[in-house]
Amino acid sequence: MDKLQAFFTSKYFIASLIIIGIAVFLWFFTSYSRKKWNWLSGKEKEAKTTSSILFDIFKIIIPIIIVLAILEANGINISGLITGLGIAGAVVGLALQDILKDVIMGFRLVSDKFFKVGDIVRYGDYEGKIVDFNLRVTRLELTINKELITICNRNISQISIAPKLCSIRVNLSYNDDHIAVGKVLTKAAERIAKLEGIERARFAGTEEFLDSSISYAVFFWCEDPANRYELHRQAMLVIQNTLKEAGIQIPYQQIDIHTDH
Repeated sequence: MDKLQAFFTSKYFIASLIIIGIAVFLWFFTSYSRKKWNWLSGKEKEAKTTSSILFDIFKIIIPIIIVLAILEANGINISGLITGLGIAGAVVGLALQDILKDVIMGFRLVSDKFFKVGDIVRYGDYEGKIVDFNLRVTRLELTINKELITICNRNISQISIAPKLCSIRVNLSYNDDHIAVGKVLTKAAERIAKLEGIERARFAGTEEFLDSSISYAVFFWCEDPANRYELHRQAMLVIQNTLKEAGIQIPYQQIDIHTDH
C-alpha cells in the first residue's frame, strides 16, 4: 500500500498526468479549431480539405509525442528506445506497405491539389462528391443514391474530376432544313441557359450523319456537376418543347420494305 501511495504521489506520476492533460487539451482544441475553420471558410473547398489533412496529421503526431514525453518523464532513455524500434519499425513497415502507400499518395494529393473536399469526381462506375479526405482514405457521397463509399488513397489515380460540360444529341430528319433547325436549337440553348444551376449553353452544330437522321449537339455548363443529371432532364424537356413549337418532329426509326410484283 505504501509503494502504491508513493507511486501516485511521485514526480513521475504527476508529470505523466500533466502530459496527459496537455494531450487532452490539444486534442479538443484541435477538434474545435477544425470545426471553427470549416464554419468560417463557409463553402471554400480548399480550406475544408486543408483542415481535414491537418487534423489527420495531428491525430498521428500528438499520440506519438505524448507517449515519448511520458517515457522521458519516467526516466526511460528515448534515444536507445528509438534505435531499438528502428529494426522493428522496418519489419512492421513491410507488413503495412498498403497503409504507407495510402499515406504517401495522400501527401502527393495535398501537394498537387488534385481535388478538394466538395468536388464531384468519377471513380470507375461511380460518381459522387468528396465529403471527407485524409492521408489514408477518401470518402465519396454518390450522386445517384447518396450512398457513402470509401476509397484507399493508393487507388486515387483512377479518379477523375467530373466535368461541368454536358452534351445533348438531338437526332432529326434529313428532310428538315438544317438552317431552320440551327435557329430552333439556338433558341432552345438560350432557354436552357436561363435554367437555374446552368452557367451557359450554346448550339454546337452538326454532330454526326446517321443512317436515318442527322445528329445535332447542344452544350451546356453546370454550376455544380452534382446536379448534372437533373439539369440534363430539364434541358431535354426544353429542347422537346422548342422543337414542338417550331413544328419539327423527332423522328423514330423506320424500315422501308420494297417488294417486286
